[in-house]
Amino acid sequence: MDDELDSGSTAPTGTTPTGSNLHDWNTGLSGPDPLTALDAHSLSGTSGTKAAAAADTAAGPATGSSRPGQTGRGPSKPRPEWRDPAELLGVQRAHTGAFGQKLQALDDAARTVMAVMDSIDVNALSDPEVVALTQMVERTGRPVDAARVATATVVGYRSRTGLGSESLAWRLGASHQNDLLIGLTGTSVPEMKRRVSLGEKVAPRMLGGTVLEPEFPFVAAALTSGEIGIDAAENIVKGLADYKVHGRFDADQSLVDGGEAELVESATGSVFGRTPGPGDTNTDTDTDTDGAGPACTGPIARLGDSTGFTFPADRIREMAATWQAVLNPDGAAPTAEILEAKSTFSFGKLSQGLHPLRGGVTPELKGIMQNLFNTFQSARSAPAFPSADEQQRIEAGELVPCAILDERD
Repeated sequence: MDDELDSGSTAPTGTTPTGSNLHDWNTGLSGPDPLTALDAHSLSGTSGTKAAAAADTAAGPATGSSRPGQTGRGPSKPRPEWRDPAELLGVQRAHTGAFGQKLQALDDAARTVMAVMDSIDVNALSDPEVVALTQMVERTGRPVDAARVATATVVGYRSRTGLGSESLAWRLGASHQNDLLIGLTGTSVPEMKRRVSLGEKVAPRMLGGTVLEPEFPFVAAALTSGEIGIDAAENIVKGLADYKVHGRFDADQSLVDGGEAELVESATGSVFGRTPGPGDTNTDTDTDTDGAGPACTGPIARLGDSTGFTFPADRIREMAATWQAVLNPDGAAPTAEILEAKSTFSFGKLSQGLHPLRGGVTPELKGIMQNLFNTFQSARSAPAFPSADEQQRIEAGELVPCAILDERD
């Protein structure tokens, strides 16, 4: 496993992702083409990457390759066994050098927080002191929450199913990205899914070799600056995701961006907007409070304090629902068919001898399933066929088949 992890890393940028874990947008997170010959050799532990890639190019496509002009993955090999990542040589080397100093700085910061909290008797604090401490602890934890989202998203993307044996999860002996994430962090699968789901919406994207800004740039800027919490960020993303490009509903994207900017302002008490870009002539950012004006085209950053009120995450969810009404003023009726097509039905894990049922179905499907359930659940239901006399009457048109009654009734 040391060789598998140490032989190479998934490149941070590359061609548009082609794996099965694509996002619901026209672009995906930055990542390499998983089937290029160079990446295949660098991730398989083969030395002499350039020579191997050149040899493959001269030899032509390998047998079993499903893509013209590219080499195949070769014979499958067993997945490595899971080991504690701290025992791997590659991870140990990551704790040295310039990057190791950054890791040590994070460890020192964690120890500082623990030392400060150990020196404080929270129960003995006065009301003003405990209020001030509560706000400061929340502020201190927000950059850590943003870092958790960012790292989980990158690990999940490098472990996506489309990479096969070249994924980070496979090389570390994990069966799935969630399996790897819970092994690295010790948290639950729902928490990892929550972080990755949010991270996919606030991480940079790739389109045709060009890195684009996140799908929710205002939320991403607020997270990076430590101004917004995970709960409020999730409520904004979930509330507006269906109205973004390739979402379920058509909406004016300038209104969607304005709604995102205003929700972020309401959640943080800070104004976020565009900063001056390379070709901007007007750099007056103070007048461009909603981020949609023509003054600046640069990255989004904090511009100053808001003159309005700051609202908690639960109120942000309600305000996002209000923006949904603004973006979709016709209401639910025109989109009933879209929502109706989302019928799902699944069985849960066996528990106490029963499989729980989960999902939601359309009225038409409910009627079909109800009749099916009635047939199998009724103790009096049994298959019955017309007798010879009844069959003759049916063929003569004297008897309707559905009019045959069970004599037991």
